Amino acid sequence: MNLDVDSRYHYWRGNISEAKMVLEANRRIAQGKDVAEARIKYGSVISDWITEDFYLGNLVLLHPDGRVRFADSSFLEFILEEEMIMSEGGIVVVHKHYDFAEGREFSSAEVQKYSSGEKLTEKEARENLLWREILSGKNVQDEYVEMVSFDNGGFPAMEVKLNPSNHAVRAMLLRLNGRSKNFSMETVNPNNLGVFVGVAR
Repeated sequence: MNLDVDSRYHYWRGNISEAKMVLEANRRIAQGKDVAEARIKYGSVISDWITEDFYLGNLVLLHPDGRVRFADSSFLEFILEEEMIMSEGGIVVVHKHYDFAEGREFSSAEVQKYSSGEKLTEKEARENLLWREILSGKNVQDEYVEMVSFDNGGFPAMEVKLNPSNHAVRAMLLRLNGRSKNFSMETVNPNNLGVFVGVAR
C-alpha cells in the first residue's frame, strides 16, 4: 500500500495494540479530518487513499442508555496504558472515565437519527452531525461529501453504523471506509485487524 506524500504519512497494520507503534514513532494517529483531507487532495493520484479502510485515532464510547461520545485521541492514548477488558466486541470503560473523556456527546435520539445504517443522499450527508463531528466542521464535511458524490456517481453512500451497547460502557474503534464500502463510517472491534495512519507531527 502506498500513502506516502513527502514522508508525511506512514501506516501500520494490526489491532488496537498497533496504535502504540504509531505513537512510539513520534507520529499522531490520523483523525477523520486527516483522512478526509488526504482523500480529497491525493485520492486522484494515490488510489490507496480511496480504496483502503482506515482506523481513526478517535474512540467511540457507547453508553448503555444510548448516548455516544466521540472521544479524541487523548482517550485512546489513555486506554493504551490501561488493562483492556473486552465485552460485546468493545473495551469496557468505567462510567467515570466516560464522563471525563474529551469529545462531543450525542443523545440517544441524535444517535438514532444520524446513524440509521442506511446510505445517505448528498443532502443528508451534508446535514449529518456525526459526520460533522468526525470531520471537524462543516467545511471539510461539504468538501468530502462532494468528493464522495463525484466518485460514487451521485448515488447514496456514507452510511453511519454504530453498534449499541447493552450492559456496560464500551469503547470501540472508528473506521472510515473506502470505495468498496461506500465510504461508510462504522464502529469496529478493537481486536480486529486494520490500518492506522501515522501523521508526521
